[in-house]
Amino acid sequence: MASAACFDEGVSTFNTPRDLKGDPMTKPIDRSPALLALALLIAGASQTMADSAPSMQEKLACRADAQSLCSEFIGHPPQMRACLAQNKAKLSTPCREVVEAHGG
Repeated sequence: MASAACFDEGVSTFNTPRDLKGDPMTKPIDRSPALLALALLIAGASQTMADSAPSMQEKLACRADAQSLCSEFIGHPPQMRACLAQNKAKLSTPCREVVEAHGG
């Protein structure tokens, strides 16, 4: 029974209330910095997606539009993106979706 008494004494130390004033674990958490960081992460990710090179499937979706509207910029991706964005009203629906997904 001596070991049971020792166990009971150990448990009671965990159940005794302490003065928690000033304890960092009991202070309210200011979530605004975390929310700001999350918002910046999302904004950065969407900007990265807009800046990323188009996939092969996206290139195929815009191939005909690129050849008919912006052929002078084939082989020059930044100029091609700008040309397609300027001609967005004339693009096929799949190509327009690609251009818009990449920030155009």
